[in-house]
Amino acid sequence: MRDRVRRAFTLIELLVVISIIGVLVALLLPAVQSAREAARRIQCTNNLKQLALAMHNYHGTVGAFPFGTRSFVGQAVPGPVSDPGYWYDDLGWYAMILPYIEAKPIYDSINFNMSYSGPMNSTARRTRINAFGCPSSGQIPNEFDSANAADWARYRGNYAVNFGNTNYGQTIIDPSGTTRGSYTVPPGVTGGRFLGAPFTFRQSMRFADLTDGTHSTLLLAEVIPPDSTGQSSWFGPIAETQVSVGGQSFQGSLTPNSKIFDQVARSCPPIPYLNGLPGCTLIAPEDVSNPLNPNPMTLAQIFAARSKHPGGVDAALADGSVKYFKNTISAQVWSALSSARGNESINESDY
Repeated sequence: MRDRVRRAFTLIELLVVISIIGVLVALLLPAVQSAREAARRIQCTNNLKQLALAMHNYHGTVGAFPFGTRSFVGQAVPGPVSDPGYWYDDLGWYAMILPYIEAKPIYDSINFNMSYSGPMNSTARRTRINAFGCPSSGQIPNEFDSANAADWARYRGNYAVNFGNTNYGQTIIDPSGTTRGSYTVPPGVTGGRFLGAPFTFRQSMRFADLTDGTHSTLLLAEVIPPDSTGQSSWFGPIAETQVSVGGQSFQGSLTPNSKIFDQVARSCPPIPYLNGLPGCTLIAPEDVSNPLNPNPMTLAQIFAARSKHPGGVDAALADGSVKYFKNTISAQVWSALSSARGNESINESDY
């Protein structure tokens, strides 16, 4: 009896099998990516809940929320004038809640009698704390490779506090879109008068100050930092969550992930380092001849809530709940959620 000859795959059959495998991989890959993004969003939501709870616990201990920033624009900060970190690099809400997110040793390392910038507070600034980072975006080291790293190095985080419905300075944006000085905001920015916020300069707000209700007032939302990894220069105030240059806050005059660029003073990140940001509009350059000179345009800055999640951002309300807000939310509703004393009528079905 003759042995049967085992026939091998023909080239065509092999190509068909490879094609089928390729189709299966193409079908499975989006599902895998979607599952990974879902896991990242869950972690992001948990971080926001932790930060909101920390705010509540701080309020329970102190009787109010932490201040948005310890200093006002142009105000002297603690420590010698020769120290780095003038008003625009002093501390804000970030440092104040450290004991309430299991980071008390970091809090204890801060010398509150000095500016937050400088070698004396380098440990706190350069410590990466997971609660301040969303896995979809990530915390970014800032000026770690600078010759003056001991003075300036810090992490940019992924969560900012709500400074209200207008701009960083919490001033009016009139119906024509004009704000401080001769600056005219671009079309699409929600105008109007300032209607209160849970965070401000040098002052701590209380639950009682949020007359719109804690369930209708934003507390924290996501932001995207520029990718300054390995860079020695400063990439501007966007998502500067540790210090008080403006990026520790967001404003409701821009909707989530707005296509309108953030309106910033002093410096914008170079285009290759935007890290998913649509762009950046520089409304006033820094006065390099006198860095202590407070440019009034600093108060005209506007920072949007932004994330790398598809279609929207996660944000915490003042009642401690965390919700996902779509990019398509009405500009009027988002503005109303960012105000604390606007007396607007909002239903949960609106968002």
